[in-house]
Amino acid sequence: PPRSTLFPYTTLFRSVINSVPVQQQIGGSDCGVFAVAYLIELLHGHDPSKSRFIQKQMRSHMLQCLESECWKPFPKGGGENKCSAQVGYVIQSCLDITM
Repeated sequence: PPRSTLFPYTTLFRSVINSVPVQQQIGGSDCGVFAVAYLIELLHGHDPSKSRFIQKQMRSHMLQCLESECWKPFPKGGGENKCSAQVGYVIQSCLDITM
């Protein structure tokens, strides 16, 4: 099996990279908050391409999550938001770590 050059003690099997259209933030200062929100969506088993966040509430939600050490999905609304960004995520079906 192929070995990773970055992690020589790790063998990765069948990695799939998905790129999906997602909501893009308004302005240039919330891209990190959106990245965390998409990660939380994936961890909760939700499809990030179907998530439409309420941007005005995202920073305070993230602060609450940090303070409580409990990561809940970010606030969403049902409104129509422009989806012009792409997010990619990797699905690894098998990870063999030999150390």
